[in-house]
Amino acid sequence: MNRNLIILFAVITLVIGLGLILGKLNTNREFRIQKFDESTTEETSKILNSKNIKIGDKNYEIFVTETLEDKRQGLSIFEEINENQGMLFEFPEENYHSFWMKDMKFDIDIIFLDKDKKVIQIFENVQKDSYVNEKNYKSYIPKLKSKYVIEIRSGESKKNRIKPGDAIIF
Repeated sequence: MNRNLIILFAVITLVIGLGLILGKLNTNREFRIQKFDESTTEETSKILNSKNIKIGDKNYEIFVTETLEDKRQGLSIFEEINENQGMLFEFPEENYHSFWMKDMKFDIDIIFLDKDKKVIQIFENVQKDSYVNEKNYKSYIPKLKSKYVIEIRSGESKKNRIKPGDAIIF
């Protein structure tokens, strides 16, 4: 009986160890965002996947929007992000996708990309207070159609000398 327990314990330890090792090898990571829902007085959580993307000469950990709700909230779910973090929005087709700063807690740069993942327009230092309320806000819409949008911390585009025509590989 004791031998069976020892073997079981060893197998479980091995499985957990392998899981941890394989998890570290994966470049995509998950982040659990926890929010307090005032209407239900319950904590809700959301898992965001991320991927590593090189923008200019710098590597970024980019959170990937997967649902319409993710796209609506964007980076507003964070109190702050690190200088090497951001968010990727992928749309089904190229269009004049519009962004605003509703519920944002920090300033950002918004980078619009075409279907070939080339930068078509950058809005630098977009202010968190450019959204006052539903009747008083500024929209950020590119001059050309975009398929992808990346949001990063304010000033990062300029620091990395990102410009229209640059390709971002992801």
